[in-house]
Order: sequence, then C-alpha cells, then structure tokens
Amino acid sequence: MLATLTLMLIGAVAGLMAGLLGVGGGLIVVPALALWLPSTGIAPTEALHAAVATSLASISVTAAASAWAHYRRGGVNLPALAWLTPGLLAGSGGGALVVAMIPGPALTMFVASFCVFAAWQV
Repeated sequence: MLATLTLMLIGAVAGLMAGLLGVGGGLIVVPALALWLPSTGIAPTEALHAAVATSLASISVTAAASAWAHYRRGGVNLPALAWLTPGLLAGSGGGALVVAMIPGPALTMFVASFCVFAAWQV
C-alpha cells in the first residue's frame, strides 16, 4: 500500500511540475525512482537504470494519449512527424543500448548534471 501511494505521489508531483513549468516528467520521476527503488529490493547500483527504463515506459503511455488528443484537434504536423520519426527511433534505440553500458555511478553523474543544467535553464 505504501509503495502504491509513493508511486502515485511521484506521478502527481511529476505531472504537476510538467503542467506548471513545462518540465519533462522524467526530470522528476527518474531521480525520485532512483532514490525509492532500492527500498523495494533493487540493488542500488541498478536503481538508476531501472528508474530511466520505468520513466520512459510511463512517459510513452502518457505521450501517446496526449499525442492522440492533439492529433484529433488537428495540432500534429504530419510531414514534420514523418521526418522526425526515423531520427527519433534511431536515437532512442541507440540511447537505450548506450545507457545499458554505462556504469551506475557514471549514469548518476550524468543524470545529476542534466538535472542541474535543466534547473539552470529555468
């Protein structure tokens, strides 16, 4: 029960911050999951990898729903989408392969640096 409430709170905070500030939900979800997952038995050295993967899976669901709503309202530029898609697929597939090879501590530094950079941009 506590695990469910924790995950719902993480999701709510991520959604609120995305709605208020336009930040990606992953900016909230990845660090929060990385801190929480070891309490569920996931090795601390694997927690960040699991957090990234879980965040991407959750974002894909919400992005699909949002994209469909925008499409129905005529807001999607289909020619631009067609040109973006090959690069997005190659980049996301390549990123998934690369992240699996990055040791946990190095990935932690990368994610932390990205969070600081994103905060600085606001």
